[in-house]
Amino acid sequence: LDRLLARVVIGPPASAAVIASLAPARPAVLECFEKAFHLGRTLAFTYVDRNGATSRREVEPHGLLVQVPAWYVLGLDVARALPRMFRLDRISRPAVLEQAFTPRPFTVFEPLLTDVRDRTTLSAR
Repeated sequence: LDRLLARVVIGPPASAAVIASLAPARPAVLECFEKAFHLGRTLAFTYVDRNGATSRREVEPHGLLVQVPAWYVLGLDVARALPRMFRLDRISRPAVLEQAFTPRPFTVFEPLLTDVRDRTTLSAR
């Protein structure tokens, strides 16, 4: 439990701009993320970025950032071999792939969190 909770980061509440553009996360997205995260499997999905550009991604889901009410997947983009953050409500057509991955040290994702001051990592203790 500690290993899983250490990969959930709680940040400050989302900004007014994020809240204004936020849509509800689709249940299928949450279900696929949970399965991929738990099994250590790559997740494929369609993503629409903040500029409206659409792309198909394959991502190793290593963690979750929660900035109430927004949730973000912290993952390694397989094609780009780079850590990325994906807002859950911008994800559609998710699929859990057979490709397994080994969790990377969470420090790989620290550069994505530099703007998330006042954050905590959950703990079972």
